[in-house]
Amino acid sequence: MPLDQIPLDSVSEEHLLQLPEDREQESKTIEFKLELPGNSDSDRKEFLADFTSFANTVGGDLIYGVKAPNGVAEEVIGLTGDLDAELTRLENMIRTGVQTRVTGYLSRLIPLANEKKVLVFRISRSWSLPHRVTLGGHDKFYGRHSTGKYPLDVPELRSLFLLSESTAERIRNFRAERISLILSGQTPIALAPGPKTVLHVVPFDAFSGGRTFDVSRIYDSNFLPLRPLAVHGGFSPRHNFDGIVTYPPIINERTPSPAYLQLFRSGIIESVDTRQINSWDNRPLTIPGTGWENMLLNAVRQYFDIQANIGVTPPLIVMLSLLHVKGAKMYVRSSYSLTEEEKVDRDHLLVPEVMVESFAADIAQRLKPTFDAVWNACGYSGSAGYGADGQRIPSQ
Repeated sequence: MPLDQIPLDSVSEEHLLQLPEDREQESKTIEFKLELPGNSDSDRKEFLADFTSFANTVGGDLIYGVKAPNGVAEEVIGLTGDLDAELTRLENMIRTGVQTRVTGYLSRLIPLANEKKVLVFRISRSWSLPHRVTLGGHDKFYGRHSTGKYPLDVPELRSLFLLSESTAERIRNFRAERISLILSGQTPIALAPGPKTVLHVVPFDAFSGGRTFDVSRIYDSNFLPLRPLAVHGGFSPRHNFDGIVTYPPIINERTPSPAYLQLFRSGIIESVDTRQINSWDNRPLTIPGTGWENMLLNAVRQYFDIQANIGVTPPLIVMLSLLHVKGAKMYVRSSYSLTEEEKVDRDHLLVPEVMVESFAADIAQRLKPTFDAVWNACGYSGSAGYGADGQRIPSQ
């Protein structure tokens, strides 16, 4: 299996040793370096040129500690020294020497039996193309072809700007299409009628030249992370045309399901719930406040684990949609008024998308604008789940 098809957290010395065994050659998606870049201007610019060339093209692995004369992996040697400090130095360089900032990458120091380590940067195709190396007034853009990096010309730069815009538009169009299918009842599992919470977690790579993932190994090994929204008991899985779908047990063919989760082969996750937004005790339609937010936060963290496990690389786009919610109110423990001003005034809320740059990001902070928008729709200035300092209030 190609190295870039293996989740970075799962890459081991055995996988690295296979590179010289297979006479792996540098290409558009992989480059080998024997040593880390030094502190000279030329070394630092060279590093940033290599790094941004991946982000500006199709992504790939930049690997330090492998001897590769003429671009062919010959021996895994490894690196020595204070590698944690070196990694910090390189990541600081990425933050300060590139415009716009590259956030869609992972890094890992992989230990070897000789007590050395190999450093791998796994870089995703960027969401905010193109990226320019600005360190020391360098001011150049780089792309990649089969033999390595090269400076981009004006027509190529124009294409990258257009690609970034078109990818964002394709993600929004995907959401609109899926919402349309849900509203028309064309879902992988028949759903109960009424209000729905819809969560989409979309890897940027799914619409930028794309990859597909072996979702069947998730099916064959561990279902636990594939839990639909707000489902706490058991659930059933099955393969379908798009990948894998999971859902609570259905009593009979006439009983619709309250929820489902669809994992697409592209790495996209769609999760739909019909129970959380509902009416209780003769009250109007109710969105369950901060408890509902906590459910969504836990779900996003769980879905990130799934995507990391199958090999998805950030950035990811998180999109929340609420369907058939006109007249709904937000549940607030301290008060529950019935004024019209505090009810949702439209059928569907398609909350603006949020980009998350890494699996390690603070999900609660990234989703604050999402939750604020829903509370705004209910007549509040922002989510009650956050304090005056903007930080998430711990669950009680």
